[in-house]
Amino acid sequence: YYDRMNKFVRWNWENTLSYTKTFNQHSITGIIGITLFKEFSENVWAKKQDLIFDNLEKAYLDNAQLPNAEAGGGFGEHTLGSYFGRVNYNYAEKYLLEAVLRIDGSSRFGADNRYAYFPAVSAGWVLSKESFFPQSQVFNFAKLRFSWGQNGNESIGDFRYTTLINSNNIYFYGLNQTMVNGIQPNRYPNPALVWETSEQLTIGTDLAFLSNRITLGLDYYDKRTKDWLIEESNASYPLLIGNVGPVINAGEVQNSGVEIELGYKQNFTKDLFLSVSFTGSHNRSKILSLENENGYILGAGGIHGQSNILRLEVDNPLGYFHLVQTDGVFQTQEEIDNYVDASGRRIQPRAEPGDLKFIDIDSSGTIGDEDRVNAGTPYPKFIAGLNLTLDWKGIDFSMFWYTALGHQIYNATRRYDLQYANFTTGVLDRWNGEGTSTTHPRVTLADPNLTYKTASDYFLEDADYLRLKNLTIGYTLPSQITSRVNIDRFRIYVTAENLLTFTKYTGMEVEMGGGPLDIGIDRGVYPQPKTFLVGLQIGF
Repeated sequence: YYDRMNKFVRWNWENTLSYTKTFNQHSITGIIGITLFKEFSENVWAKKQDLIFDNLEKAYLDNAQLPNAEAGGGFGEHTLGSYFGRVNYNYAEKYLLEAVLRIDGSSRFGADNRYAYFPAVSAGWVLSKESFFPQSQVFNFAKLRFSWGQNGNESIGDFRYTTLINSNNIYFYGLNQTMVNGIQPNRYPNPALVWETSEQLTIGTDLAFLSNRITLGLDYYDKRTKDWLIEESNASYPLLIGNVGPVINAGEVQNSGVEIELGYKQNFTKDLFLSVSFTGSHNRSKILSLENENGYILGAGGIHGQSNILRLEVDNPLGYFHLVQTDGVFQTQEEIDNYVDASGRRIQPRAEPGDLKFIDIDSSGTIGDEDRVNAGTPYPKFIAGLNLTLDWKGIDFSMFWYTALGHQIYNATRRYDLQYANFTTGVLDRWNGEGTSTTHPRVTLADPNLTYKTASDYFLEDADYLRLKNLTIGYTLPSQITSRVNIDRFRIYVTAENLLTFTKYTGMEVEMGGGPLDIGIDRGVYPQPKTFLVGLQIGF
């Protein structure tokens, strides 16, 4: 018999005090507040065997007769305390200022580093309200914006700064190898752990033209994430500590780029309205520092016999594909024999015609991890969306397109660690004789060349795509008709989601998620379905 009790309590308490004052063309607004948050959990369980009754209504621990009972439990606690204040100043809707200060404290850090300060400031200048701004129907509105601020992140597990005691340990000692239970620390502590801080500078402008029919927003941003929190499994630490490594503040990461938002809307007639909006962004990431010994962190291990597909390294993007380069497929034994090092030894001695040719980057005469290079990025260089809305005599039409360009996906959809797993139809293009293929290697269960077990750019594919995310067509009956039956609005519509996708990627899904150490890797992600919806909206 097994019984378990779980208890979870969460509470949140917020208080704010605000102040507003307006005089002449000046306006001041202020707010101060406090937020307290706590969640608490505990569980306990017990187990015994051999109930003395067959009736399940009498299934209690006391009615189990096996004397060797087992029991266990757990405990968790997470507390946050925040103090904040904000002041806004507005002069004639022309000059805008805002200042914010947050003081955040978290139980996930040690007593000396529990609290951190996060200030922010922003300013706006509406040029179009100045006397020198030209009054024109062509150029209607102009605003300059500036902001700088910091915010914190404490998204790690509870008590990661310290060491907890694990009692689930067994040790054998003595001549008779007597088994005893023992306890040990569950990880190496890091009492110096501090808040992760994101600091961002943004400079932008908003413009409007042609009686506000055309709008344009431009932004440049530079975001620095400092004291980056990395879980213990990814931290670099000496193995001599004999335990799980600590959570660390790994270093500093920069993300910078530009964003654009362009819109157009027009009422051509009382029955015809058109709205088009385009958004696009380009982001560049770079690791500025890593607080570990070797200056890099390896990620995405254990992929069907392959390891460390991704790598984070100083002066490189936030995660890149770290792979062995290939140079086509060996067509003949002569090609294999001629691929030699400086001493004349074959670089791939176990290769056979039809196997991949790996590039010996370090000229060592063998293929290994030292031959891996930056083969690509899982992060798009450019993403964009296009939204179009059209209304005409009760008919409404809208669609949303989305595209991502300049990135790759590591196609790990086939289990190469399971020899008899099915291939996709792409295997029909494999090499099966001289000249039959220069890109797809032969298929062999033995695989002496480790063609399919080597993490190489053979598995890397361009992942550019264009997707019609949403398409909606509807019709609303004229009010002259609906009013006769006391209905305010009667609309019928049809919606399709993920209707079209254009891409050269051969996997089932082109949109990949994941964090910096495990992103852009397709292990058989379930594809987003095409969804069709017919709806009816009635308002009274």
